[in-house]
Amino acid sequence: MRGLVGAWRLSRTLGHLALGIAVVALRFPSRDAGGRQALIRWWSAKLLSALGIGLTVHGAPRAGATLLVANHVS
Repeated sequence: MRGLVGAWRLSRTLGHLALGIAVVALRFPSRDAGGRQALIRWWSAKLLSALGIGLTVHGAPRAGATLLVANHVS
């Protein structure tokens, strides 16, 4: 069963990477900086979903430099 889940996640991830290449080639040139950031956020969230990774955000980022801390729960 784990092998099937792994194969499914791998195929979803490879498909999503191909979609990302297409988005960069076709959509990025016509977008401003805000539009590009929106596409990056959308693509990144979908990649995490394809990999089966959850994301929890606490607080709001400040303007300027940001420190990202990642941790896991055992």
